[in-house]
Amino acid sequence: MLVGLGGFLWTLGHKLVKPTIFSIVLLTVFSLIMIAFYAIFLPRTTKEWTIWVIGGIAVILGSIAGYFLTKLVRIGVTALGTWVGVIISLLVHEAFMYTLHQQWLFWLMVIGFGIVFGGVSYWKYKLILMVATAFIGSYFMVRGVSLYIGGYPNEFTLINMAQTGQLAIHWAFYLYLGFIVVLTAGGVFVQQKIFKPRDSFYDSDTQDTY
Repeated sequence: MLVGLGGFLWTLGHKLVKPTIFSIVLLTVFSLIMIAFYAIFLPRTTKEWTIWVIGGIAVILGSIAGYFLTKLVRIGVTALGTWVGVIISLLVHEAFMYTLHQQWLFWLMVIGFGIVFGGVSYWKYKLILMVATAFIGSYFMVRGVSLYIGGYPNEFTLINMAQTGQLAIHWAFYLYLGFIVVLTAGGVFVQQKIFKPRDSFYDSDTQDTY
């Protein structure tokens, strides 16, 4: 699922704006709800069915939010930029700052990067959309492949390990990081070749619905 969604965003994220916004907003809401419950509310002894119920509710809420934000393109792209900031904060922390073992720093980076990238996306949404979708698509594809190959720290486990100071990064993570960077550049190139101005939301009736 991650590889498929990533491939869609990597190639057509800039062209098919509404499906992109819907997908990212759904995933954002779902991830925030699951992370909040996993890190704060749910004990380790939580029954499996409880996780499925919470996940189902999160998907429904994410779908509702995604539908409404497809009507507000600029706000939707802002959510996309916020997601980019969160992902970059995780990558930076995992690659360079995990040895500091400071929980407050971890959350400060996640929130700070999200706010900064979301703000930039709101004001420069036309410029950031292509790069953001190429980056997120690359991250999803690499992350999906890593679930089979291994060597990439699980994001949920990362939260607990950052809190306890037990986090140690395997060398393979830096290889994955390199692939993400290369694929992002390739995604921007591909979207530039596919993208045509008349297909853009810039010239559609959605451009003013923000």
